[in-house]
Amino acid sequence: MRFKKEGGFVLFHLAFVFIAFGFLLLILINVDGVKSIFLRASQYTSVNDDPVQRSVFLLVFNPVIESRGSLKLNAIKGWNDPDALTNQLISTFPTVSHGMVSYLVKERLEVDGIPPKPDGFEYTDESYLDCVERRAPCHNPDIIDYQKLFNDYAICSKNVDEVWMWGGPYFGFWEYSPVAYCGKTQFVMGFNYERGFGEAIHDFGHRMEYVGINRVGNGNWAQDETNEWNKFSKIAGHCGNIHYPPGSTVGVDEYNYGNFNYVNTDCDGYLNFPGGPFEVKAINCNSWGCSQEGYISWWLTHIPSSTGTSVGVDGKTIYNNWWKYYIYYDETRPSPSPTPVAGNYSNMRATMPISGNAVFNFDYTGISNHFSVDVSTFPDMSWDTYLTFAQGSGSPMIETNPIKWDKYSCSRTLYWRVRSDNGDQSGITATTVDCSTPSPTPTPTSTPTYTFAPTPTPTLSITPTPIPPVNNSPVISTKFLRPARLGKRYEREIKGYDLDLADKLEFGLSGLPKGLSLGKCETEVDSNKNQLECEIVGRPVSRGIYLVQVVLTDDKFAITTGTLVLLVI
Repeated sequence: MRFKKEGGFVLFHLAFVFIAFGFLLLILINVDGVKSIFLRASQYTSVNDDPVQRSVFLLVFNPVIESRGSLKLNAIKGWNDPDALTNQLISTFPTVSHGMVSYLVKERLEVDGIPPKPDGFEYTDESYLDCVERRAPCHNPDIIDYQKLFNDYAICSKNVDEVWMWGGPYFGFWEYSPVAYCGKTQFVMGFNYERGFGEAIHDFGHRMEYVGINRVGNGNWAQDETNEWNKFSKIAGHCGNIHYPPGSTVGVDEYNYGNFNYVNTDCDGYLNFPGGPFEVKAINCNSWGCSQEGYISWWLTHIPSSTGTSVGVDGKTIYNNWWKYYIYYDETRPSPSPTPVAGNYSNMRATMPISGNAVFNFDYTGISNHFSVDVSTFPDMSWDTYLTFAQGSGSPMIETNPIKWDKYSCSRTLYWRVRSDNGDQSGITATTVDCSTPSPTPTPTSTPTYTFAPTPTPTLSITPTPIPPVNNSPVISTKFLRPARLGKRYEREIKGYDLDLADKLEFGLSGLPKGLSLGKCETEVDSNKNQLECEIVGRPVSRGIYLVQVVLTDDKFAITTGTLVLLVI
């Protein structure tokens, strides 16, 4: 493996002196509870309204493929330039944070290779190309060992605030991961240069959700107004979240950043939180340019950034500048907490009823202040994963509304793992959603009185001619297509189903823009329906508004048609 180390950017932070002093304090005083004392003290000395420049260790995994002209992976596949995307991210933050946050790459390291998996497996050039070009299955487990990464690249010695990693599909990165291997929380961002700027800034949006849930809120994220974070991120009437813009319908409008329908929201009031005014306005996607990157930037811009403090709807005193929680995540820990200690997970078990609470149980040998459960439809959790499906301070973790995710369906097998705030993660466990519902307790009845009647004379019965079963028509369940970007990789699922479980379904599409086509399809049958999911993939080569004609047929000649609008910008 070859390394290319490009000259670091010199950055001197006076904050390093204070951090060093804090670590010395941890050594000199009784360790039990010391970190909490240090963090609590720093809450009153370090958290201010001054702009902060955060230092980054930039780690680019971009293997040179000798069998294909010794070109780098991103060049061979026509994927994006990670350095150009990094510069675009850096230039965005002073704007969306209202000047509070800027970034500086302190050191950049380019690696001719792919990080190894936790079981020791390491892709070669050819085995990776077989995986990504679908000639062979990809390795499972997929997610890398983050602690090994920190050890291999001596990250703790670099004295940086954050780690940003770039790689290709199946390199095994989380979108973001808060770890504490160096005695403080550091966010490790995992980016995919197959994707564009929209997906990269999307990762930061999820990170801000995590910060808001655990600092502005109380650790329990729900679509209600019980605390200021839940109220801000409520879809109906407020600012929405990263997957659902304001006014979206859960299960229908996920990722619909190009919705031209007008919805009512008071989100602009958060630009002057808490004073507002919180006037309700009718907006549509034109407010952010009808693109993913436009929406995430718009949403981040609405994160409150005023001075002072206020008392939230839950009686909790919070900073009016929520970017302070993003910058000073440790220093704003709400109450003294034990120092996280690495450990191991075991005895993973869950109950997932279709009606009632989803409960996740586990044993953990370490110490952590917060746990999250991620759930996926994929066995290796490489795709279609609901991050932070449930969370809490320990086992058991309970999600009271599991059907908030449309993939949580009767008889479906889901895959889940637990993550702790010190970076530890469990193995993946499979659990099937239980279709049974609680039976009502029968009302007691009195003992009946029996009477005897003469046996009736038998009558001749005629067996009716069987009526053939009705063939149900298939249903196209996809209602919209998210916008595509000219020349950029596009992937979008189109779904349909049939109540006749034995029918074979097939999609047909016409009117797609040049460069896009129908990709692989997968069928999933549960006790309720037979579902077909297909991919629309490719890179569009011309802008415009396209009316895509959709035909869904079964093998008994039932046909359903529809039209979907696809915008290429």
